[in-house]
Amino acid sequence: PFTCPTCKGSRLKPEALQVLIRGKSVSDLGAMTIEELYNFVKTIELSETEATICAEPLRQVRERLRFLNDVGVGYLTVD
Repeated sequence: PFTCPTCKGSRLKPEALQVLIRGKSVSDLGAMTIEELYNFVKTIELSETEATICAEPLRQVRERLRFLNDVGVGYLTVD
């Protein structure tokens, strides 16, 4: 099978792969299991400014990941 040398199989533009959240790209986060990703976002430490900016989206992501983990699909990956 052919793997794209630019995106390395993530199917994302290089610009999207340059955005990092605590050192992890969107592709890295998508490759985590739901349980791993939930633990990552549950324990992420943010500055006061970051917390203000992303409070609501982060709350929603945490809720949805918690729900998926609670119903037993924590072994699945987001991608």
